[in-house]
Amino acid sequence: MKKIINIIFGLIILTSCNQNQESKATKSKDIESAIMTSIDTTLTIHGLNAEDFKIIKSTDTIFYLKQLYEGIDGKTVGYDENSFTAIKAKVIFDFSFVQYTIDDNPAYPIAYSRQSEWTELNCINGEIEIPDFYGNTQSRRVHEQLNYPNFEEFKKSFNQDFEIIKRESIDEQSDFYKNLIQNKSRYVECCPEYITQAETFLKTNITDFNSIDELGLELFYKSIVIEVTGKLINGKNFKRIIIEK
Repeated sequence: MKKIINIIFGLIILTSCNQNQESKATKSKDIESAIMTSIDTTLTIHGLNAEDFKIIKSTDTIFYLKQLYEGIDGKTVGYDENSFTAIKAKVIFDFSFVQYTIDDNPAYPIAYSRQSEWTELNCINGEIEIPDFYGNTQSRRVHEQLNYPNFEEFKKSFNQDFEIIKRESIDEQSDFYKNLIQNKSRYVECCPEYITQAETFLKTNITDFNSIDELGLELFYKSIVIEVTGKLINGKNFKRIIIEK
């Protein structure tokens, strides 16, 4: 009987040891698997001067708020290809015009706004190319992204809203130049040409303004929204939004 008890006790110890070894082996494999499948979901905009933006991050959205003139257009968004089994990106733009008046008064946006359609962006070799509005880089131009043959044709597409744009521009300039005339003593000695410019504008018949250029307007983009989606290597869905204003 004592031999039987010793045999059973030995089997229990052996089984326990095997289970501990299997448990350790499983944990080791889990740790190894975690290392092998570590996921980097960072989206980094290359060539960005961080001081030119106020950057705000939330759970799935990054805001780049322009502090100066530089934007994220023409730059690339880098990502780790090994972290994704699939990735895609799309972009939408919001456009408006800035109003020019006298040289000493910085151009400022009018209220008008027009949004583009969503269009797909290329995701190649770990980079997403953001279209370039002004043509300062080698990246694809915004007008090409929106299927216009050149910038001039793209600008002409806003003529469909010309009456709205014209009304806002005329109102803005009228308010500005009337205020200038009321305070023209400030300009008599330094800049008499500003007084002449104001008087000329206020005497001009509204019907004489027949184009966006004649109104002293320049097209610009107000915002860019990029949506990046995909599938991570662990099977989870991925979504991030990049917004520049």
